[in-house]
Amino acid sequence: MSALQTGTEGIKSDLDKSSPQALLKSTAQHLARSHSQVDRLSVDYQSLTHLDDRKIILDQAYAFFRQQNLGDSPFRQAGEWLIDNHYVVTSAMKQIEQDMPGNYYRQLPRLLTGEWRAYPRIYLLAREILTNQVVSLEIEVVRQFIEYYQEVTPLEIGELWALPTMLRFNIIERLNRSLLPFTKSINSVVPTQTGAANDDLDHVVPWCILGLRTLNSQDWKSFFEQVSLVDRILAQDPAGVYHEMNFDTRDSYRKVVEQLSKKVNLAEIEVATRAVALARQADTGRGAALMPTCAHHVGFYLVDAGLPQLEKLLSYRPSRLLRLQRWWLDKHPTRLYLGSLTVLSLLLYLLPAVYLHQLSAPPVQIVVGSLLLIVPLLTIAVSLGSQLMVLMVKPRILPKLAFEGGIPADCRTMVVVPTLLNTAEHNKALVQQLELHYLRNQDPNISFALLTDFCDAPQQHMPEDNALLKQISQDIKGLNQKHGRSANREPFYLFHRKRLWNAGEACWMGWERKRGKLEEFNRLLLGDETTTYTIQIGNLDVLPAIRYIITLDSDTILPHSQARRLIGTLAHPLNRLRIHPENGTVIGGYAVLQPRVEVEPTSANYSKFSQIFSGHNGIDLYSVAVSNMYQDLIGEGIYMGKGIYEVTTFSRCLTERVPENTLLSHDLFEGLQCRAGFVSDVIVYEEFPPSYKSYARRTHRWIRGDWQLLPWLLPSVPHGNDGRTRNKLRLIDRWKIFDNLRRSLVHPAVILLLLAGWLWLPGSPLLWT
Repeated sequence: MSALQTGTEGIKSDLDKSSPQALLKSTAQHLARSHSQVDRLSVDYQSLTHLDDRKIILDQAYAFFRQQNLGDSPFRQAGEWLIDNHYVVTSAMKQIEQDMPGNYYRQLPRLLTGEWRAYPRIYLLAREILTNQVVSLEIEVVRQFIEYYQEVTPLEIGELWALPTMLRFNIIERLNRSLLPFTKSINSVVPTQTGAANDDLDHVVPWCILGLRTLNSQDWKSFFEQVSLVDRILAQDPAGVYHEMNFDTRDSYRKVVEQLSKKVNLAEIEVATRAVALARQADTGRGAALMPTCAHHVGFYLVDAGLPQLEKLLSYRPSRLLRLQRWWLDKHPTRLYLGSLTVLSLLLYLLPAVYLHQLSAPPVQIVVGSLLLIVPLLTIAVSLGSQLMVLMVKPRILPKLAFEGGIPADCRTMVVVPTLLNTAEHNKALVQQLELHYLRNQDPNISFALLTDFCDAPQQHMPEDNALLKQISQDIKGLNQKHGRSANREPFYLFHRKRLWNAGEACWMGWERKRGKLEEFNRLLLGDETTTYTIQIGNLDVLPAIRYIITLDSDTILPHSQARRLIGTLAHPLNRLRIHPENGTVIGGYAVLQPRVEVEPTSANYSKFSQIFSGHNGIDLYSVAVSNMYQDLIGEGIYMGKGIYEVTTFSRCLTERVPENTLLSHDLFEGLQCRAGFVSDVIVYEEFPPSYKSYARRTHRWIRGDWQLLPWLLPSVPHGNDGRTRNKLRLIDRWKIFDNLRRSLVHPAVILLLLAGWLWLPGSPLLWT
């Protein structure tokens, strides 16, 4: 029993047995000893959670009091309380039904012996708690009661979550018993009940109402973690990370403990203890290969690659079906996905092929028709395959650190917006947007910067350059004066590059445009003094301490606290990039994370065009569903140029990987080289083009960039500025490049197929349409 002692074990043995505290402890532990033998029995779960009869009693009593003149009634106080708080009781009943579905209720441990045999243990525990709280329901007393109880008999995770529901249920039961005389025997109720009965009713009804209100106001997540023994064990995480994570991540760890406990028929605290023991015993050499912080973090054995090791320690042998599922999803997800697409494509291809054959079409029409069908049918196959994969696999929500006290100094971050200086109005909009980013994500260790170039020009210096640069410089300095004084720092920065001559483009321009801005800025942060950033405004002393960069487009909106959530995700040990020390291959984690991108709501109403086309319907170039599918199945997402990366790791992954003047659309390529993760529960917003003209320009830019990645489908790829090297991209990486090329061909392929079906192909034009 000593292993289960909690913080309350220091109570002195000579404590006065008549004190309330000693009585509470004695009652709780006596109850716990009688609850030690439990099992999960197949009994009628509706005996407790079915509330129809209780609703009838409540409604009839409520109707009775509404019909009475309560002015001189002996039960006036109880009637007024019930009438005024009827909604509180009905809301509690709805919450009980919502929080206690049948399958959850059936899993609760039930007593094997005694008067209450086959009843859930937590139901009787809640009943006893309320019996001891005859004056008022105090949550601190409830917590102490649970603490004392668990010194003798530990409660399971599911029971602790069921406690507030069972407290509500017991209160509803008590309220119903007191109101029963006002239902079936309504006609016989007269103002002369005994005085004692009236006093009891006047006490019970307010007590129940106040109790329900108290339960509604309690933070049960915090309560759960205060009393959970599993949580206390996992908090012994050798990496010291567990209690730095957000609640959802901690809860995902506990759910794995709960599931494994049921599978191996071991106590949850035993499963948690063994997981912590594995983290403590992590071999130093092996830990170094996987990154020591990760190997010594308990989460590695619960939600990451160390789970099989924990299962082996627990003597858990997965079923054949589960082993087969893991073989496909964990070992061969690429084969599963691409194989499914191949099968779907062939099946879809059969119908038009048979149709053309039955029409006895000439060979040239069969060949041309088959070629025209490739892209549309493959597009349908990709859509169906993606939806199928999403249904097959569980969503992967990346673990996160909470950083509730603020971003730590070793995670100092700069939010940057790479952009062009073209007009005074545009400059004003850039500065205003940067200020809004700051107001929504204020933190002493988050800075905000514009990375700017002048527009392409026929000469290095243009007449309007000085005025634009002076304006943006003054505006940034003004922001620092406005916001920096109260924070005692300079949160805003401007980094501007000079133009260089580009022979390939035959103009003066910023080196490598957006990709060059970020690459040079990374080098600047790492101490390179040879970059083309000639103008640097802000407190430059903090630059060497910048660890993460959040890069946004000029029209991107970073909502409240989303910067902190992004930083907390990439800073989590399980998400940090892990590279094999010998062959340099990535074996886990990420160098860059992409949040979910949604259309900014107001921009969707700029015009009729945006109202019609701004929704995420059909297959989009940057489809959220596709990114979710890749993350859930492969464990990687698609980088779209708006996200967070670690400066050192990101720079190392891209060294000499991109020749100059070859990549306009660099985001996908960078994500493939640096292993991008998709953070589905962090959102940024971007504006939708207000007109077809602006939409077409954006699409043209994307398509041009996609086709520049064509060489990376070949066996050898460009390396540096002159040489070539073996293409090390995996099959799934090359598929992502190919898939973007496929998307760029959808519209012209559909138009050609329609024209051919209407004007040339045999058969019905309506069928081809």
